[in-house]
Amino acid sequence: MIITIFGEYSKIPEDIETLSVHYEGDFLCGASIISKNFAMTAATCTDGKVASDLSVKAGTDKLSRGGSVHDVEEIIQNTGFNQQELDYDISLLRVRKPFRYSKRVQPIALPAVAEPGKDIGEHSAVDISGWGSSSVGGSISDQLQHVILHTINQTACDQGDSGGPLVSNGIQYGIVSFGYGCADVRYPGVYSRVAGLRDWIKENAGV
Repeated sequence: MIITIFGEYSKIPEDIETLSVHYEGDFLCGASIISKNFAMTAATCTDGKVASDLSVKAGTDKLSRGGSVHDVEEIIQNTGFNQQELDYDISLLRVRKPFRYSKRVQPIALPAVAEPGKDIGEHSAVDISGWGSSSVGGSISDQLQHVILHTINQTACDQGDSGGPLVSNGIQYGIVSFGYGCADVRYPGVYSRVAGLRDWIKENAGV
């Protein structure tokens, strides 16, 4: 059985940390603000690309207008990333022009280093935001969308758009990594676990 999950339209004050990543001007992926100088996304979004071709847009829930554009100065892709296995699916984007915090631009909190029993639990409600398609082969949305889902053994049933944040109670626990099809209940979407990558994030971004 295939189920199409329709997200609700979202406004930036609600998903204020969410960024759009653009490749040569075209929408590529989602991302999140983690500091004034860094955004976080999936390595699947940056693999094989150079920083000068990438930019991120902050402070707008529309792809077509508004917000501030920040050119990417450096891509820091986790060296453990593997296109076949999709392990360590995380990249940091150092922006040339720092994010200016406001009512529409704010960073997301990150979890502490993973400890047994202290990570996000099974059946936890999570918020996933992005501009991805809600059906297989569908077009991207110009308006930011989000959906509330529940984790299953630290995964959640949705595809979403790669690089976007998975958030629970104001903390980003995951990065949208990959899925089979779109919202197919047989194949839950897979998310990079931020808590397990905290040492690497701190070493490379200082947060």
